Amino acid sequence: MIRKFSSLWESKKGMEGEISQKPLIAMSLPSIKKLRKGRGYKAFVENLRKVSQNRSKKSHWKYIDALDFKKIFILWIAYIFAFSAVFFFLDVYHPEHGLKNVDIGYDAVSFLNAVYFSFVCATSTGFGDITPIGISRTVAIIEVIGGMIIFGLVISKLISFKQDLILNEIYEISLDGKISGLRSSLYLFKVDLSKLIERVSEGQGFKRRADQLYLLTDTLKETIMDIEKVVCFPNGRRSDFLKSVGPIQLELLINSITTSLDRLSELLRQIDEKQYSWRGEKNVRSIGAVCEIVGEICGYLGNNGTSESIKGRVAELEKSKKELEKQLEKKTEKPNEA
Repeated sequence: MIRKFSSLWESKKGMEGEISQKPLIAMSLPSIKKLRKGRGYKAFVENLRKVSQNRSKKSHWKYIDALDFKKIFILWIAYIFAFSAVFFFLDVYHPEHGLKNVDIGYDAVSFLNAVYFSFVCATSTGFGDITPIGISRTVAIIEVIGGMIIFGLVISKLISFKQDLILNEIYEISLDGKISGLRSSLYLFKVDLSKLIERVSEGQGFKRRADQLYLLTDTLKETIMDIEKVVCFPNGRRSDFLKSVGPIQLELLINSITTSLDRLSELLRQIDEKQYSWRGEKNVRSIGAVCEIVGEICGYLGNNGTSESIKGRVAELEKSKKELEKQLEKKTEKPNEA
């Protein structure tokens, strides 16, 4: 049995079906396959993603990634002049370890010659008209190696720039597809609610199904949870690998949630008018979870500097949420036996 998955998370069911995580020293491959089929798989993947992000944040490569072409060019010029100063110092104070001009046959004691030779070393050109002697040879080798590393950074930046353009386009397409899917889910939810509202208003035997309303509201809860992941960022920090939702898309999402809550409130009002009993534990828990998630979204958008138009949409969403909460707080009247 394979047991080499260290520092992962074991997901197990706790009280009332909740999922809890604890550190795990080893996890077998069959255990992960079983976990994938259960409710704890999402929590496992989410924790694994957080670990990889934390490790990447601690990496020193983020400083290299922060360098742009302008900074690399300034670094390269400073690098050349720094080694020019070293060559000139050796030329002046230690001529036996300085530079020698092959054409005229004596030491080339000049700062311009030192800059010229340093540029030749940094670019790995090597004309041969000025040669190092003594310790200057070691210094020249170090400069050549450093110059090659800087050129490698330039090449990697050129490649990564192209990759960033491609990835940015892929992220935008993926985000647009994700948002379209979420809006479609909310639309289908509203269509189902409209059918139920019509059946309730016409008295077409919805009474027996009123206690199973959570089957429908659970889908709404899952959709709003996905919207929260797209719209909200933990602790107000955005990842470099996540695209932010545009203002128009955000308004459309908020409006879709608002109309879904309004339609759900309308259904509950009509059920109450028919005096059907729907306030079972599962229904109340499911609708309460929807209100809680919507409240988190409203709180995040209200505290993160959104535009006035979006704040207006958030206010409407907050109003719809409160109306739905009032439906939950109403006392159950005597059921209609007719």
